[in-house]
Amino acid sequence: AKKSQAQALEDMKSMSNNLRIATENYNRELQLHAADSTSLVEARRSLTAIKEKHANVDKELHDLKIAYEKKDSEFKKEVSSLEQIIARSNKELSDFRRQNELLTAQLTSL
Repeated sequence: AKKSQAQALEDMKSMSNNLRIATENYNRELQLHAADSTSLVEARRSLTAIKEKHANVDKELHDLKIAYEKKDSEFKKEVSSLEQIIARSNKELSDFRRQNELLTAQLTSL
C-alpha cells in the first residue's frame, strides 16, 4: 500500500509537472498568437493605406493624362495656326518682293 501510495504520489507529481509544462506552452502559444494577430492587424492597415495611396496616384495619373491630352491638343492647334500665319506672311512677303521688283523696274526705266 505504501508502494502504491508512493507511486500515486510520484504520478501526481509527474502529472502536475506535465500540467505546468502544458500550461506554459499554452500561454506561450497564446502570446505568439496575440503577437501574430497584432502583426496581421498592422499589415492590414498598411495594405489599406497602400491601396488608398495607389488609388490616389492612379486618379492623379489619370487627371494628368487628361490635362496633357488637352494641352497637347491646344499646342497642336496653336502650331497649326502659327503655320498658317507663317504661310500667309511668306506669301505676302513674296507679293511685296514682286511689287518691289516691278516698282524698281519702272523707276529704272524712267
